[in-house]
Amino acid sequence: MNVTKPRVLIFSLAYFPLVGGAEVAIKEITSRLDGVFDFDLITLRFDRSHARHEVMGDVSVYRIDGNKIVYPIKAALLALKLHRKKKYKVCWSIMAAYAGFAALFFKLFNPRIPMFLTLQEGDSEKHILRRVGIFYPLWRLIFKKADYIQAISNYLADFARRHGAVCPVEVVPNGVDLSKFQIPNSKLQINPKVQNQNIKTIVTTSRLVYKNGIDILIRAVAEFKRCRALSFRLQVVGDGPDRLK
Repeated sequence: MNVTKPRVLIFSLAYFPLVGGAEVAIKEITSRLDGVFDFDLITLRFDRSHARHEVMGDVSVYRIDGNKIVYPIKAALLALKLHRKKKYKVCWSIMAAYAGFAALFFKLFNPRIPMFLTLQEGDSEKHILRRVGIFYPLWRLIFKKADYIQAISNYLADFARRHGAVCPVEVVPNGVDLSKFQIPNSKLQINPKVQNQNIKTIVTTSRLVYKNGIDILIRAVAEFKRCRALSFRLQVVGDGPDRLK
């Protein structure tokens, strides 16, 4: 007997083949819920070579033309059209930005459908509020209308509450695939038996982009070593456009 699985609608401004932390999280979560839910995802078509519709693993991906500004409206309109046929049980917004507005518009027309919001924001609160600008009252509704919020840090959980969240807010940090974090070359492995125990090691792991401030850390370490008679070293683990800098 065929059992119809509940269908979840996902709003995400970007998705594979464009990859960031949020996109990886979607893929990992949906793959682990295979067999439990069916997933439709509405994203922006950043490149004409990307198909308007394709199935990627466990997710049916719909890409809409346009830009970030029109994405919330066009995504919400497509969602309303799809909902008439597919009858979504949950709508899920990835971050409280463009996707958040799309989910909010869909929620306003379908108040009985639970709205789930995931917060993965990496920008400062000041930067976010500056970008929101005069749309703050509308943006705040994203948090007020959400039925459940999952944040990857306590900071983001408090951020949601400060800006209007009245629903349950749960902190669920991002996980990692340990198989992808093995040392590929034994020469790169630090042997604690031969390492000087008096030398402390500072380790940072992140995407090497401007907003993560790795350049500030490097300059700070250099200045600190110049001014202080301490023995330590810095290990930067990551990759990104700022690597060559």
